[in-house]
Amino acid sequence: MHGLTSLIPRASRDGEPGDQGAIAVVVALFLSMGILLGMGAIVIDIGLLYAEREQLQSGADAGSWKVAQACVLKKDDCTVAAQTVNAGAYAVKNAKDGYADAQICLDNANCPATWNTTTTCRPQPATTGVYHQVEVRTSTRNPNNTTLVPPRLAQTLVGGSYTGKKVGACARVAWGVPASATVLALTISKCDWERITKKGTEFFQLPILDPLLGGTGLFPLLGLEAPRNNAVPVNNGILSVCKNTPADTLAGNPSGYAWLTPSADANCRTTIAPSATTDLWMYTGLLDLAGAIKCTNAMKALVQSGQAVLVPIFDKMIGALNLLPAAFHIVGFAPFVITGFKGLISGLAGTLSSLVDTGLNSLESTICGLQLCIYGYFTKSVITQSFPTTFGTSPDYGVQVIGRTG
Repeated sequence: MHGLTSLIPRASRDGEPGDQGAIAVVVALFLSMGILLGMGAIVIDIGLLYAEREQLQSGADAGSWKVAQACVLKKDDCTVAAQTVNAGAYAVKNAKDGYADAQICLDNANCPATWNTTTTCRPQPATTGVYHQVEVRTSTRNPNNTTLVPPRLAQTLVGGSYTGKKVGACARVAWGVPASATVLALTISKCDWERITKKGTEFFQLPILDPLLGGTGLFPLLGLEAPRNNAVPVNNGILSVCKNTPADTLAGNPSGYAWLTPSADANCRTTIAPSATTDLWMYTGLLDLAGAIKCTNAMKALVQSGQAVLVPIFDKMIGALNLLPAAFHIVGFAPFVITGFKGLISGLAGTLSSLVDTGLNSLESTICGLQLCIYGYFTKSVITQSFPTTFGTSPDYGVQVIGRTG
């Protein structure tokens, strides 16, 4: 029996190794649970910081884009005071609790002496041409008017000394006249552009807001005047003199429109790059029947679609008679909505007619009379680009490239 009982372990006494092992296991379990709980608390608080930053970044992105659109739409409203309110509204809309701060800087001028956040935008890319930009920085604002994201669970781990962290975000958008663009091979005078837009103060809204209207790459802006048709008569050499002001008439500034068919492709399109420093002259053709046909077809399609199309704007012409090719000095391009035409013509800038009236009601056709007219109106449009780095130097006739740069 002694041999058998010697195999049964005795109950351990206090302090002997058996108890110490059990206690060590229990302590280890409690410690590991504490560590896990602490790590979980930290993860939750870090997650809250990331969520806050995501909301602020969305607000900065939306605010900067809205400010840029507002500045393109109406230059007089493009002030730091007015657009800070605009940016702030979009920062708040993107905050789940409905609270956020926003500050802006326009064209690197009148920037805040002290930003509410140290977060900056990515570096500005090397950019050429004339352009504008807005930088929007958003930062934390709580319902109790504090500016730190408070800890939820992790504060107990540091003895209450951690009171929270300020979070911020930054976004930058630039806009300017395109350096080049594909346009309809139909040039309209600066005289008519100034007459219809009242020297760039009145633009007209597209008749419908349809995503398909962006198929041309031109996207409409909200807040413009209701559409109103205007007649643009054909340019007729020395007879087409601008009558906007006595000074225009005295100077012999030209008016009307003309076809640039020698430069046109099969869709009556051509690519131009007007510049403030380099003259761009383009020419009409002589008895260009093929050009007349392809451009007539292009015009019919534009009337039916209601889409805006870019057209070259000219301020000077060389060529005394309608029957001879003429040269037109191109100074920019503008978005134009063609609503109808009477007697489309060839590339002569005036003589061969397709004898077709399209899109005009009887009153408009009567007003046009025996002239060769195009009816339509000028609108404002934007061309979106990702990180644009090349802008033009020509005057702004209603179209702007817009894109995020930071």
